[in-house]
Amino acid sequence: MRPYTKKAAKYYDLLHHRDVKDATRQVKLMASLWRKKTKRVLDAACGTGRLSIPLVKMGYEVTGLDITPAMMEVAKQKKGSDKVRFVVGDMCTYKGKKKFDAIVCGSNTLCHLMTDKKAVACLKNFRKNLVRGGTVVFDLWNCEKWGYSLDGRKTVREKGVTVHYTAKDRIDKKANIHQWEDRAKIDDHGEKLELVFAGRLRWRPADKWIKMLEKAGFKHPGVRYVKDKIYVFAKA
Repeated sequence: MRPYTKKAAKYYDLLHHRDVKDATRQVKLMASLWRKKTKRVLDAACGTGRLSIPLVKMGYEVTGLDITPAMMEVAKQKKGSDKVRFVVGDMCTYKGKKKFDAIVCGSNTLCHLMTDKKAVACLKNFRKNLVRGGTVVFDLWNCEKWGYSLDGRKTVREKGVTVHYTAKDRIDKKANIHQWEDRAKIDDHGEKLELVFAGRLRWRPADKWIKMLEKAGFKHPGVRYVKDKIYVFAKA
């Protein structure tokens, strides 16, 4: 997936991640899957800090890693972000100076890796960045529960900004490939602009991720189903 532009990063949360309480619930669930002595956490593909900041508030030492500097600039403007160490880099090749006790990766990010080879290589890199016995946790949409399509329209208004948002999906169920395009018509205090968010995802069932984790050298993989999400986890 290409890095977001500055304008796209500015409005990203307004379109996609407005529920702070949901992020807090999510990191608490993730934390329940790793060892109590966990201290250092890597938030891989941290974006605008949706998981990094509540993790810091829980007392963890957090490194937020993302390929898009513009997204991290948005994150740095948020309360509590001053305690997060932000690093620009690719989660599939990043090598930390010190290993982490846990790695989290949210918002279907791993689904952007279109081939199994790339996904396994990324998981192997996660394992290399973990201490022995450290935990990786990532979340995915439970497509079997709600279906694959997110087609629809919505209007969002917040602090003088109005966004008319249209989502269109194309699904290849045979290949499990989801091609999405979100268009946003934005009125920001009289300034009008239009943004397009587009990309491809490859959905894989949970048992496929379990096999790829094992191939990457992880142990004791597991799955937790919570409403419309699937949490996959394993030990290094």
